Amino acid sequence: MALEAYRYEFDNSVTFFDVLAALDEAIVNAESILGSERVRLDARFADDTARGVLVIDATTEVGQILNQLFVGLARRAFGESAFTISRCRSEMQLRRGKRAGRRRLPRHLTARRG
Repeated sequence: MALEAYRYEFDNSVTFFDVLAALDEAIVNAESILGSERVRLDARFADDTARGVLVIDATTEVGQILNQLFVGLARRAFGESAFTISRCRSEMQLRRGKRAGRRRLPRHLTARRG
């Protein structure tokens, strides 16, 4: 099944620990808006820490709100030039839930553009 998602690629000035901390904060904020059960059911994301890439699903309202919250937090925390955002369609299956949603990304989503 093809999923629409947002792909965030961070430069070397940002530690991936900080990226995941921002994601956790966005998840908590989404839970405040939508309820923790709904976020747990519909929030999907994947990461590749070695390449500095995070992909957040945007096929549900939860995913759209999570992306909006995350990009706002990331922009304020790291600055506009510290990361790029692109839309992607992917065949990968993103897992649901907070930490259960983390997994390695397929190579075609993590390849750095040069």
